[in-house]
Amino acid sequence: MSAKPLFLDTSIQVSRKSSDENEINKINDILDKCDFICTSSFVQLEFKQSYIQDLVYLHKILVNEKTFSGAFLRTKKLNAHPDHRRKISNLLDAMGQFFANTNSFSSEDNFDKEIAEQMVIYLEIIIEDIWDWFESDVKHVSEDTGCVRSKVPPKKKGRYFDARIQKCKSEKIHCKLNKFFEEKQDAFKAILDYIKSLDDSEKKKPGELNKIVLTIEEGLKNPDNMCNSDQCKRLGDALIAVEAIHFKELFTKDVDQSKVICTPINLQTNLLN
Repeated sequence: MSAKPLFLDTSIQVSRKSSDENEINKINDILDKCDFICTSSFVQLEFKQSYIQDLVYLHKILVNEKTFSGAFLRTKKLNAHPDHRRKISNLLDAMGQFFANTNSFSSEDNFDKEIAEQMVIYLEIIIEDIWDWFESDVKHVSEDTGCVRSKVPPKKKGRYFDARIQKCKSEKIHCKLNKFFEEKQDAFKAILDYIKSLDDSEKKKPGELNKIVLTIEEGLKNPDNMCNSDQCKRLGDALIAVEAIHFKELFTKDVDQSKVICTPINLQTNLLN
């Protein structure tokens, strides 16, 4: 077992809750070799945005549609928007996990409705369990950014869950991202300079990288600019990588992005292929 810490990014935390047993086994094989597994409150925020909110959405459409077929058709309609691919994947994965954990249904006549009712109950349990799991299943959650938005759990209000995430503005600062950015500005500048040195052909995700460049430039002008929910979201992978420097190694699925961001800050990566 390695005493070296391993920092888990959002892609790994989401994959740990998927139904892909082969991928989960690969992740567990790597985690079993480490004795200090860590992540951060900013990863927790992204986890809520990219996974828990999708489960809450599925719960809501099941409650509203009252049948599994109705909810499934609502999910299929998301195909019309290319940005919804991740959401569709998470929704279908959650449906698959429900059926894998359900042995039988009592009524053939009301089968469609009964599936929806049982899936609602199932989601109400796992939404709360997964929120608790995020912190309990790692040794340490770094609070370098002091993200207060990451600490608000999904709450059941009447028939639905509320998993909304409040907006932040730099005029009213609640976190420590400005201080963290200022302390680590050499690392952020190294990422900035490296990305700007790349040819377009070397950028696998040029749109995302360009957003990171613009965001870091705003932070270098004034670190308080980072205390804005839109800015920290755009900083995303770069912020997580800089958080991981202290822990020496980043565990991620995002092969292309991590190579670009981690190379200039000499951060070792453990890539899930």
